[in-house]
Amino acid sequence: FYNLGYNSIDVKKTIYTLITIFFEREWEIKKLYTLDFLEKELSEVQESLDSVQSLFYRNKFKDSLKNIIGIINKNEQFASQKVVTFKGNLENLLENTNLKKLLKCKTYFDKDSIEEVSGFKGFINKILNSANTPVPKLEDSFQHIKNIFKPNITPFIELTNRTIVLSFISLFLKYLEVYEKRKRQMGYLDFSDLEGLAYGLLGGTKFDRDYFYFRIDTRIKHLLIDEFQDTSIIQWSILEPLVDEIFSE
Repeated sequence: FYNLGYNSIDVKKTIYTLITIFFEREWEIKKLYTLDFLEKELSEVQESLDSVQSLFYRNKFKDSLKNIIGIINKNEQFASQKVVTFKGNLENLLENTNLKKLLKCKTYFDKDSIEEVSGFKGFINKILNSANTPVPKLEDSFQHIKNIFKPNITPFIELTNRTIVLSFISLFLKYLEVYEKRKRQMGYLDFSDLEGLAYGLLGGTKFDRDYFYFRIDTRIKHLLIDEFQDTSIIQWSILEPLVDEIFSE
């Protein structure tokens, strides 16, 4: 999180929230991911992330940032608070590029020209009316930053988010290893274990699954599933044959 620029995040709250969600989807996660797979994926994603991030560290990109900052500093008497804020965000970007800082600048470089950035039309007019006339240089620097920024910010966001999710899933699977070991030592089962055992039993070869569902179906004509939107894949996998049997009549 610190490397990705989320140093101010409430890590404890984030972990608690995600771990709670992961527990609700434990069966699907264990089915989809292994620690070896996640380690390989994280390595590949990190490599791609580093490649995209390096675009924002190139000398020409930094030079363009410095040009705009320099022009604003030279004409600070004309700068409104919005222009000063713009300059501050560019200075932060110059100091260290991360997702949090890039996102603060995203709306600036969605504009077609620097004049469209809030506060700059008046700023540029005041410069033109003074002895200083660095407007073409200002626009050229803006366009250079935009040409790097706009096509690469979305991949950067996606790769960053993927890194976060894969990292948390990896943490969750490592936690599960400890958790499962502790449960076995104490002889405990949790609700997820009951779901997994039920699914394993009904999906195994030592149990007549069709006969079991047929016998249940003779007693059930209606099925009410409360809070269906929260039904997990494993829960639905257990219920689906019963639902199919009811609808086949």
